Amino acid sequence: MQDFNITRGVAEVERLKVALISELAKLYAAMGSRGGAGDCAEAIAGMILSCYLLSAKLGSPPEDIDRRAARLLRGDMFDGDVPDAGKAALLGYITKRQG
Repeated sequence: MQDFNITRGVAEVERLKVALISELAKLYAAMGSRGGAGDCAEAIAGMILSCYLLSAKLGSPPEDIDRRAARLLRGDMFDGDVPDAGKAALLGYITKRQG
């Protein structure tokens, strides 16, 4: 019975990984077509949801992911790549979600 649960858990993780890759492919397709911002946003939303579901399956709840994302934004991970105003706005959004 335990082997079945382990196998099922591995299969669920694999499905979530495939969903994430599928959404990334949709994003690339949307960026290469005239689908526009709506199609890109849809793919990005799917990627975000896939990441949250995958992280939860691996033992990290959404709150933990948000906390870690905020820490990365406060650090130097995106220095030079993202304007400080953009980082500050996203950090404010994540912090507000955390309550």
